[in-house]
Amino acid sequence: MSETQLTKSYTNSSFVRFLIPLLLILLCPPFAMFLWYTNVHLDGSYAQLIAFITNDGMLSVLKQVWWPVFFGSVTAWKIIGLFAGFQLILMRVLPGKLYTGPLTPMGNTPHYKDNGLLSYVISIVGFFGLSYGLKLFSPGIVYHHFGEILGALNISALLFCLFLYFKGRFWPSSTDSGTSGNPVFDYYWGTELYPRILGWDVKMFTNCRFGMTGWSLAVLSFAAAQ
Repeated sequence: MSETQLTKSYTNSSFVRFLIPLLLILLCPPFAMFLWYTNVHLDGSYAQLIAFITNDGMLSVLKQVWWPVFFGSVTAWKIIGLFAGFQLILMRVLPGKLYTGPLTPMGNTPHYKDNGLLSYVISIVGFFGLSYGLKLFSPGIVYHHFGEILGALNISALLFCLFLYFKGRFWPSSTDSGTSGNPVFDYYWGTELYPRILGWDVKMFTNCRFGMTGWSLAVLSFAAAQ
C-alpha cells in the first residue's frame, strides 16, 4: 500500500471514529424522547409522528416533545437518586463470593463480588413491598414520570460520561487507561477499561445494577400502570 493510500485510510478511519460516535451521542437522546412521546401521546402511531414533523418541522416538534421534560422533574430526580443510592448500598453490603475477571493487557485483574442475584431479588421485593404493601408510592410511578426520567437521565448520563472521560485521563483507577487523541471517540468509548469510584465498579453499577435492574422495575411499573 502506498503512502497516499495509507494516509487516506488513516484519515477515513479517523473520520469514522469521529463521526459515528458524535452521531450516537447527539441522536440517541432525542430519538429516545421521540419513542416515548409517540407511544404515550400519539397512540404508538409513527405515521402520526411523521405527519407531525412534516407539518411543524423537525426542530419545532423536537422542542415540543423534549423541552417540557428536558431537565426532568423533582420527582424524576428523586426516583433516580434514591434508586441509584439503594443499588450502591446493596453492591457494598450484600454478601457474595469474590470472583476475578480476566487478566488485562496491562497486567491488572479486576475483582467482583457475586451478589447480583440477591440484589435483584431484594430490589423487586422492595418495589412491591413499598408500593403495594406500605403504599409509599404508586406502583405505576415509573410509567407516570417516564418522560421526566428520560429527560433527567439524558442530562445525567452525558455529564457522568464527561466526568469519566476526565477521570480516566487524570485520575485513572489502574494502568488500563489512555486516550486515542480523538476527544469525541474517547468520550464515547471511555478512557478506562475498569473505572472505579471509591471502590465501586462503575461498569457493574451502570450496566448491571442501575441499568438491568432498573429496566426490570420499569417493566413492572408499566404493567402496574396498565
